[in-house]
Amino acid sequence: MLLGELNPGDRQKIMTLCTIDVHARDVVSKLIAQKVGSCLLRFVNNDHLRHSWDEEQNHCFINICDTQFRYSYEYLGNTPRLVITPLTDRYFIS
Repeated sequence: MLLGELNPGDRQKIMTLCTIDVHARDVVSKLIAQKVGSCLLRFVNNDHLRHSWDEEQNHCFINICDTQFRYSYEYLGNTPRLVITPLTDRYFIS
């Protein structure tokens, strides 16, 4: 899609989705390369922002470290995203 004709707003949306998806792919690849087992997986995976859907509450939750927030559908706008690095990951955690 990025190689095709897109208006500036749509191009920005697709670029943002690509940035976030590539980061998620890199996190999973890192866990696989480190051969992380189930207990260690929980520890290593805790420092990444995760979204989950709770069927009982019929709502989305955001998890990071040992904290859980109810997702309130905050509008972040259609803005550019920096490449997500370990440094920017630490920034989001703090």
